[in-house]
Amino acid sequence: MTSPPRNFVYALEGEPETLDPAGRHYSERAIRVKWLLYDTLVNIGRDGHSLEPGLAEGWTLSDDGLRVEMRLRRNVLFHDGRPLDAQAVKLSFDRQFRTDLADEKKQVLRALIEDVRVQDEHTLVFRLKYPGFQYLGQRYLFKLAPVSPDAIASREGDLARNPVGTGPFMNPSWLPDRIILHKNPRYWGGAPRIDEVHFRYIPDGKDAADALLTGDVDFVPTLSDPDSFEKLIHDTRVRVLMVPGFNVFYLGFACGRAPFDNPVLRHAVVRALNVHRMALFGRGAATAAGTPLPPHMQGYDPGARQHSYDPETAKDLVRQAGYAGGPVTLLHYGPASFARHLALAVEHDLREIGLRVVRRETATWSDLVTAARSTERDMFIYSWHMRTNDAQGFLRALFHSSNVGSTNLTGYANPTVDVLLDQPPPHQFSRVVRTILDDAPMAFLSHWTRVAAHKTGVRGLRLNVGVLPDDKLVGVDVDPHGG
Repeated sequence: MTSPPRNFVYALEGEPETLDPAGRHYSERAIRVKWLLYDTLVNIGRDGHSLEPGLAEGWTLSDDGLRVEMRLRRNVLFHDGRPLDAQAVKLSFDRQFRTDLADEKKQVLRALIEDVRVQDEHTLVFRLKYPGFQYLGQRYLFKLAPVSPDAIASREGDLARNPVGTGPFMNPSWLPDRIILHKNPRYWGGAPRIDEVHFRYIPDGKDAADALLTGDVDFVPTLSDPDSFEKLIHDTRVRVLMVPGFNVFYLGFACGRAPFDNPVLRHAVVRALNVHRMALFGRGAATAAGTPLPPHMQGYDPGARQHSYDPETAKDLVRQAGYAGGPVTLLHYGPASFARHLALAVEHDLREIGLRVVRRETATWSDLVTAARSTERDMFIYSWHMRTNDAQGFLRALFHSSNVGSTNLTGYANPTVDVLLDQPPPHQFSRVVRTILDDAPMAFLSHWTRVAAHKTGVRGLRLNVGVLPDDKLVGVDVDPHGG
């Protein structure tokens, strides 16, 4: 008798924009799918900081830290059957990081690396301009996902939907409601036990939690509605996992136009918000924020914090700012979620100091990003997450002027912050944060312990700090009969 297929149904917020690792802009949902399609040169440990072997099985640093010799695994095949070698890795490195040097993020890499050379079939040599291999690994090499050179030559422009990597799953099938990945039987780390991974699109977090309870999905990586995970944690059909994250929920201001081009009014809002009360909406999964960096991230300075809750001073600042009583728009994600609870609390606190707040809800996070990049908002509630303990990348994404219009949704630009974030390690994170707090382009609300859940019939699933399966589902099994 033939056993039923072992299919793993994975809730995803929506269709990914691109599955090409060289894609310029992509969301967390794209990262979740790409995680299973590709391997990277190095991996980040479960602590979010240490570097561990990936496609590079090991590396040697010179005494001065300026030369890194990386040894590749042998007998690794791309999905199309082509063997992995050093030339293929260098081709993908150049394609992913060395092209489009008008992109200032890639200029940072150019300032770090002198050159990358192929020493032999399975050895790459990185020559650095200063000793910064840990930074290079955390910031770039853990993202370096080699693509088959044959696929690059024959499918350039189509790799967004037809990727060819070395990962444990391959050959995505695009359906209206999901993407299906098929197991790679020749995977160098051993063939997965699961036959197919179905990334099913479920935009609403409450719907995802309900689908877990009915058995329609096996795994929900992010439970954004506190009411849902509070219900799930007591249900024997599921197991809830809590993962410390590198993140911040924030209230962003449109810094480039009235009324929030006035820093006095921005500081009034910061003082008006009772962030400690707001953290209670997280049902134990949130802590109040006073800075963009969470306390367990490198560069965190406990002495650098935004102004505390002080509604009377906030009212005085509103008057000093000359606010004339006009409506101010607050955008936020609409479905039941922690973000929606925050929005309601922000509206309440700002009305208490005399601001005329008009809330607008969006149906999806994608809609929220689109609206936040437009002129349709004065304020918006959003969150930023990193998979590594990379404070430079965290701050750069939110506050560097080169990212205005992409990850810098407030339009904030300060030359001092840009210069500090462009410098090589060691970085002056405390000075960067204190400068940002003085300008107040955001009010920092909460840091979130990320909550995921899976059916009890799923075995062997462990998550890293990015809430990604740390073995890419290779060792995970699922009861084909349910449970």
